[in-house]
Amino acid sequence: MGPMQGDGARAVAASADQYHAWMSRLRSLPMVALVTTGRTGSDFLQSLLDSHPQILTFNGHFAVYSEFFTRALSFKIGGARVQDAADEFIGHYLYKLVSRYEIQEAKDRLGKNSDESFSIDTGEFKKHLLGLLEGCSLNTRDFLLAIYGAYALCLGQSIDEARIVFHHPHLDYEFRLFHKDFPTTRVVFSSRDPRANFCSHVEHFRNYYRTHDNQHHLYNCLKMALEDSALAEELGLDYIATRLEDLPREDTMRELAAWLGVDYRDSMLRSTWAGLDWHGDRISNKAFAATGWSEKRTENNWRNRLGRMEKYVLNYIMNDRLGRYQYPVRAVGALDSFLVAVLIPFPFKYERRFFSPGYIWSMLRGGRNAMRLELVLTPLFYWRRVRLCYLHYLRTLRRVPFTGKWVQVPGRVYVS
Repeated sequence: MGPMQGDGARAVAASADQYHAWMSRLRSLPMVALVTTGRTGSDFLQSLLDSHPQILTFNGHFAVYSEFFTRALSFKIGGARVQDAADEFIGHYLYKLVSRYEIQEAKDRLGKNSDESFSIDTGEFKKHLLGLLEGCSLNTRDFLLAIYGAYALCLGQSIDEARIVFHHPHLDYEFRLFHKDFPTTRVVFSSRDPRANFCSHVEHFRNYYRTHDNQHHLYNCLKMALEDSALAEELGLDYIATRLEDLPREDTMRELAAWLGVDYRDSMLRSTWAGLDWHGDRISNKAFAATGWSEKRTENNWRNRLGRMEKYVLNYIMNDRLGRYQYPVRAVGALDSFLVAVLIPFPFKYERRFFSPGYIWSMLRGGRNAMRLELVLTPLFYWRRVRLCYLHYLRTLRRVPFTGKWVQVPGRVYVS
């Protein structure tokens, strides 16, 4: 068990004036949000910032707006007490404070030997949360900031030394809710070769959750991979993207630190949660070293896992973006424009099974009602996948440039 476990004896005593000063400090700190574009290592990236003394973080991604603020009784009913909201939050997110319960992310097996977890004292957390919110009306913006402040204080981190708050809304719809409270936030997008991303997203979630084995999920995987940082362009955000293939290279982490406005620290080369080594989630079905970079760390053999046709189609519809991010890409011409237009309506390798008698029968016979509904919706999401591909096909055909910004190290030669 990690060093945060206890009975409240290590709670930091603070005066009302000190809490007020800390809350003022939290309100003044720049906010940076982290958004994923699929299976692109967003939690891994955050874990590299976990032990940085100038960055306030929480325990991984959490959809606090869509999961908690919009549903919690303490936020839905007027005149609710702050202490009730604190209790409701702790109950809802106990797995974020006591990591042995966060099974999917494998935070029950942290540490050098994968036999540790951490436990934030919930009494201490509530004490700090209420202290920071003393005299504040109950609102989502201040409550979120107080969560970060309370978490930092429980870990013994200095709020005064912090330079940014690093929040991880993870997904598009959650970010939009968060953005209403923090309209000046900057954004980091975690990215990856979209073909490797697509493979990992489809296969890993399908294997871990049977409910994700459907055309709807495949469409969402492809949509996230294709859209990349389009959200930032739409909302006019200050943003940067990181390539998973570059993490945790020291030169990349130094460039990211400069963009974030923090000092580079060697802790940025180590994947941790609450200071304990992390070896990856259970969805990946693979243990990773907490430190060290290699070219093969993120290799998932997408060239053999994708079908020949979809590799050809994806090369075309993402051609400029692949080149921009310096991924392997083949130049395209007029003949490619004709052939890709013809091929897009044909099923991808991953899609063929959704139309097979064996798959259909297994869903009808052994699936839950929600899975049977997804089976009925297969043609709808297949049509949406085709339409999505044609939209991106037109971008290439019309030579619309991809201008996404990413952490590119000056002078470094990127090998395609």
